[in-house]
Amino acid sequence: MKKSSITGNSLFIFKKRNKLRRKAKDLVTMKHFDNIILLFIVLSTILLTLENPLDNPNGLKQFLLFYFDIIITIVFTFECVLKILVYGLIFNGKFSYLRNSWNIIDFLIVVCAIVSLSITDINLGFFKAIRMIRVLRPLKVISRNQGLKVAVLSLLNSIPGILNVMIVSLLFFLLFGILGTNFFKGKFFVCKGFLKIAEIDHKWTCLN
Repeated sequence: MKKSSITGNSLFIFKKRNKLRRKAKDLVTMKHFDNIILLFIVLSTILLTLENPLDNPNGLKQFLLFYFDIIITIVFTFECVLKILVYGLIFNGKFSYLRNSWNIIDFLIVVCAIVSLSITDINLGFFKAIRMIRVLRPLKVISRNQGLKVAVLSLLNSIPGILNVMIVSLLFFLLFGILGTNFFKGKFFVCKGFLKIAEIDHKWTCLN
């Protein structure tokens, strides 16, 4: 039986007995580590729902939300750094941190959160859009639940079939749209004037 990728020696920047890497490994594999991260994900989602663009930017609510956002970003950054220490970034074999598509999502969320916090005084629309990427934080739950992973992958794999069904449906809508246009020929047109309703056959009768 091959050893787990975490205990491998050639897949990491640090040596197997490096104290820092061993401590990081102990934290990442700790029983309640994922539960703590899930708790912060839930807290982050709740705080996102409390934000309102109409709130006073200098009020107490925005002040508290801002500092809670800093704390949550620090926690997610700490998690990201620990996993990079344990698994390596990208060139440490197939188990490297950025070789996993779910970890890439986590990494982008962390990077965008750090960037958005560092440019809070800039009002450009592009930087505001970066800040809105925080709404992807609930997706971090998917990487920690095998059932959700299967559901998302199944949905992604079904997209080609869904597109084919959509194309066929649009063709039917087009055909019935052309048929309806030719059949009714503006008979639903309403004209307000001196003519009686019964005398109005179509739009041109009204205009004449």
